[in-house]
Parts: sequence; C-alpha cells; structure tokens
Amino acid sequence: MAQIPEEVIELMSSVVKTQSDLAAMIHGLKNRIIESAPSGEIEHYLSPPQTESIEDVVE
Repeated sequence: MAQIPEEVIELMSSVVKTQSDLAAMIHGLKNRIIESAPSGEIEHYLSPPQTESIEDVVE
C-alpha cells in the first residue's frame, strides 16, 4: 500500500481542529476514493466487446 506523503499529512492536520472535522474529512476522503476507483471498471464493462477476426478463428 502506498504511503501518504508527509506534506499531505501536515496539510490535513492543519485543517482538522475537532473530532467532527476529522470525521468529516475521513468521510469525504472515502467518498472521493469510492467515486474514483470504479471508473476503470465501468469503462471496461461499457466498452464494445472485442471480437475475433475470421482469420483468428480459422487458424
């Protein structure tokens, strides 16, 4: 698993002042990750199927 750069941790720490801030930040991060992760999967399923040429089938 990739490590979070120290600069990112420092930036996030400067924004978080309360437990509620931390919970909101974690919730936002989870949503962003979930929204971005399946994009490649969706493109895979929505792309046209790969078909074999007649030459590939005959050989």
